[in-house]
This record gives sequence, structure tokens and C-alpha cells, in this order.
Amino acid sequence: MPRIFVSQRRVQQWTEEGRVAIDGNQMSLPELGRTFRLTEAFYVQRAVSEDGDQFKLAGRVKSRTQIATLGGEVFLNSLIIGDTAYEGDPGFIGEPIAASRSARHSGSRSEGTPGSAARPAQVSPSARTAPKST
Repeated sequence: MPRIFVSQRRVQQWTEEGRVAIDGNQMSLPELGRTFRLTEAFYVQRAVSEDGDQFKLAGRVKSRTQIATLGGEVFLNSLIIGDTAYEGDPGFIGEPIAASRSARHSGSRSEGTPGSAARPAQVSPSARTAPKST
């Protein structure tokens, strides 16, 4: 399973709806029987400064560590690297963690609702497959 990007807004919504459980840097999706290791990241939508996309980041996801290496800082929905400004979404890169043996053998039942089949999570614009970082 590939890495995913999930916006902070989406994680908050899913948490409020009871669709995910967060424990430290891990996010569990009981409906799918999947757990992801979370790393803070930023999805870069577009450059908004006059000098354009000098760093070729539009459409990419960068971890906070990668942003710091570039000399950048994130503030709310903005990323600033030197004189270059970007808009985007703060969130997390989710790397799948191998399912535990008991989870693999539990079938496809949803937790909390005996006998109900699990539904696949709806993919939204804020839950994207993370592009390869460069």
C-alpha cells in the first residue's frame, strides 16, 4: 500500500466522527483494519509569489524535515522558503504499518457493529496518495 497524505482538517473530522483513532504518531482506521505511521507534512498546492515555483514544489508533499532542510517554514496554510511563498495544506504523510496477525484474521467486520461489513473509506481531495518526495 502506498503512502498517503491526510490533511489536518481531515484527521480532525475523522476523529470527531469516530472513524480514526490516534495514538501518538499512529492513526488507525478500524473500518479498513489499517494503521499508518504519521509524519508531519505539507501538501504544496501552488506558488503565490512573483518569482514563481523556484523549488518545483507545486503538487508535491514534503515532510517538515524536508522543508527545514530547504530553509522553509510553515505557517497555517502557507510555506515560505526564502522569498518564495506557497499555499497548501498542512497534514501528515501516512505510511502503512503491517497489519497485526489478529487484525488479518478478524475478517472484514466493522468494530462496534456486529455483523456489519466494513466500508471502504471515501477518498477526498485532502486524503491523497503522497507523491514521491524529491
